Amino acid sequence: MSDLLELAARVEALAGPDWIIDAQIDLAHRPECGEEDAPPYTDSIDIAMTLVPSGLVCNFGNDTAFCWAHIWDDTPDYNGEPYEGHASTLPCAILAAALRAQAWEEG
Repeated sequence: MSDLLELAARVEALAGPDWIIDAQIDLAHRPECGEEDAPPYTDSIDIAMTLVPSGLVCNFGNDTAFCWAHIWDDTPDYNGEPYEGHASTLPCAILAAALRAQAWEEG
C-alpha cells in the first residue's frame, strides 16, 4: 500500500511525462514485463484510465493552476471521500488518484 501511495506522490510532482515513472508503475502492476515495455501512463489519459479500479467512477478536469482527478465508488452505500490527484497534467492527476484508490483497495 505505501509503495503505491509513494508512487502517487511522485506522479503528482512530475512536470510532464516520465518514462522512468512509467516503468515503475508498470513494474507495480505487471512485474513480468521489462522497462522497455511500459506503456506511457504519464502521457496518455486513455492509458492512465486503465488503472482506475473496476467499478469506480472517475471525474477529472483542470483549474487555472493544475489538473485534478477524483475517483470514488458511486453506490448508494458509499459515504467516503474521493481519491484525489492533483498534477500539472491530466494523465498524472488521473494516475495519482488511481494509485491511491488501488492502495486503499489493497488495504
